[in-house]
Amino acid sequence: MFKCRSCKTNKFSTEFYKDKKSSTGLRGECKECEKKRVGRNITPAHKRKRKTISARPTDGMTLVRKANYIDQRKETTPCASCGCYDHPKAMDYHHLDERQKLFQLSQIRRMRTNDLTFEMIVAEIQKCILLCATCHRKLHANVLCLLG
Repeated sequence: MFKCRSCKTNKFSTEFYKDKKSSTGLRGECKECEKKRVGRNITPAHKRKRKTISARPTDGMTLVRKANYIDQRKETTPCASCGCYDHPKAMDYHHLDERQKLFQLSQIRRMRTNDLTFEMIVAEIQKCILLCATCHRKLHANVLCLLG
């Protein structure tokens, strides 16, 4: 039995958080008292931040579903240069005008927030052409020239 320094009641060790630095291996406050204390320290700025995170635009689709849509488009669309169909991981979207690029379509799976709507993704795809990895590398090496 351990005594909580806040509520002064004796409690079992399972009712305390672990702390490697203390001599007992447990924190001085019980879990219940620590939750109350930490809850009081939430500032209005933290509350505003929580609201803005939950208020991000969402269309009901997860990032995985959006990324799967992009992969599906890659599977069904041939390379704009050589006309080949390849594995979605070997196909790249190339922005025709880099200045209009809002985000990289290849980075959607790595994003941590779902603040891109499906419509934004479709609009970004429309600014691009689909190239196989070989043609895309040749284009950036100035070996390949696209017409039009």
